[in-house]
Amino acid sequence: MSSLHGLSVLDSAPEEVFDTIVRMAARACGTPIALLSLIDVQRQWFKAQVGMPGVTETARDAAFCNHAIEDDQLLLVPDAARDVRFRDKPSVRGPPHVRFYAGAPLVLGDGARVGTLCVIDHHPRALDGGQLDTLRSLARIATQALEMRGALVREQARLADAAPRQVAARAQALAERGLCADAPVDDQLAYALLHRAGDSTGGRARAEEALRTSQQFQAQAGLVAGIGGWTLDLRSERLTWSEQTRRIHEVDDAFVPTVDHAIDFYAPESRAAIREAIDAGMRTARPWDLELRLVTAKGRTIWVRAVGEVVCEDGRPVRMLGAFQDVTERKGLEQLVARQGATLRAVVEAVPANVSVVDRHGVLQFANGGFKQWCGASRAEILGRPLADVLGRVEYERSQPWLERVAAGETVSFETECVGRRDGAHWAVTCIPLWNEPGRTDGFVQVAHAVRQHRIEAGRPMPASQRDALTGLLNRAGLVAYMERQMAENGGARLAVLCIELAPPAPAQVHDGPAVGDRLLQLFAQRLGGLVRPGDAVARLGRSTFAVVLAGIADALHAGAVADKVSAAAQDPFEIESLQVAGAARVGVAWGLQPGQPWTLLLTRADALLHGTPGR
Repeated sequence: MSSLHGLSVLDSAPEEVFDTIVRMAARACGTPIALLSLIDVQRQWFKAQVGMPGVTETARDAAFCNHAIEDDQLLLVPDAARDVRFRDKPSVRGPPHVRFYAGAPLVLGDGARVGTLCVIDHHPRALDGGQLDTLRSLARIATQALEMRGALVREQARLADAAPRQVAARAQALAERGLCADAPVDDQLAYALLHRAGDSTGGRARAEEALRTSQQFQAQAGLVAGIGGWTLDLRSERLTWSEQTRRIHEVDDAFVPTVDHAIDFYAPESRAAIREAIDAGMRTARPWDLELRLVTAKGRTIWVRAVGEVVCEDGRPVRMLGAFQDVTERKGLEQLVARQGATLRAVVEAVPANVSVVDRHGVLQFANGGFKQWCGASRAEILGRPLADVLGRVEYERSQPWLERVAAGETVSFETECVGRRDGAHWAVTCIPLWNEPGRTDGFVQVAHAVRQHRIEAGRPMPASQRDALTGLLNRAGLVAYMERQMAENGGARLAVLCIELAPPAPAQVHDGPAVGDRLLQLFAQRLGGLVRPGDAVARLGRSTFAVVLAGIADALHAGAVADKVSAAAQDPFEIESLQVAGAARVGVAWGLQPGQPWTLLLTRADALLHGTPGR
């Protein structure tokens, strides 16, 4: 649990990045529930969730995710009620009535598995390969976000804790030194900085006067900020280091620095850069400001910021002045952020979605490979261009109301028919604002997922003539319309049809007339809907006869696997009022058409197999 607690995230307030991740998971997998859960010693705590309002944690021993973190692989539970590990859990037997579960573990850089990104449904079902890949990718993004958040929290805590102690220690040192006006101070640093600030003769004169009249302030600034100074008299070649500069180099008071000594302290790969800066300063009086690696007298490798410039009199260089600061901690944090940023970019490239970043002026600043491919142009051709040009004026104006809302600070999600350049493409789009400072957005991140045609249609009212009134499924007319569209768009080579006949309830269980039978049909229809993918179709063709159409099936084995799941779903008892109603179903499967064959042939073949062979 130490790795989890090191993230400093438990019991923290909701954060938009994690809320967005779970929304994207639920949307991509088509499930009503998605959770970003973290597993503590005795509990499962939700950093973000959709579909379970008001629930923030559960007992660890009751959690599916407690099993999911036992392995680095994604955990799939097609039907929890039929899985001996889960069927007796309270969340299966009661609310939220978990049947389907898929959880991708959150694996930190040290290998610790601290939680999961999971999706849940109330009915048995499966996910296709693209949905599984998306869930795994989103879990990696969530893990990176947790680690980056933890690093930031730790750095903030360290700085908050260290600053008062450093100031107190340095104040004590100043007090012991007496703060007298002629005490040794880092006046070279103040001079270099002030001298750099003056861009004219008058400015430099004012800077020099400020230096001469504020030595006490300079000493305090140098000690508190941890910045040292140095000066080199070019006539005598005498190099002088301030106390703080000696401290950074880890040399004692007896050490006498020379120019060669000073350059030799730099790491071998940094020496050419500092020599070139000094030579250029001597030739042209050009100042330098570099961050280089240095090896101290005690052998520690650190990063330093070296600022310097040449002072001339009568056009001739007479001395050099500079400032010196240990920036190892800041450099380390920058490198950590850079590594994590590179990892995050790699994950974003792998996500099966179009990801882009737009600044507050509406100019495209980042595009992943998916977005680039969708545009049909290289990054060089689209980055730096207005989003209106990249999308096209018509699509940009159609999206304008949503973009205005995200500019005002609102995360928005919408579906559109024409975001893509391909005929028939439909997209689900989420826009997340980026904040530069409180109350001001600095642009937004846009994530777009391709969705199938029928998903857009699902949000529209289905014509009554194509809907079964009892179950809400397609009726025979709706099935005909669906099949004709599939044949026109994709042909029939990769279509499969399942004909299903559900056995009626036993006479002893029907004590309230047809109500139990009707409810059984409704519940079975819900289970069928949970077993198929968003692009498939489910229809009711008769009193207890159903059909499932699977689109884009590669082989008959896939269709057979779905048929097995249908049989298993029917055998699982149905809870109807106070009854446990047993069910059973027969299934016939037909797959694939030759060119020119009508789709009705699939239905005829599946129906013949249904009535000619018991079971399947």
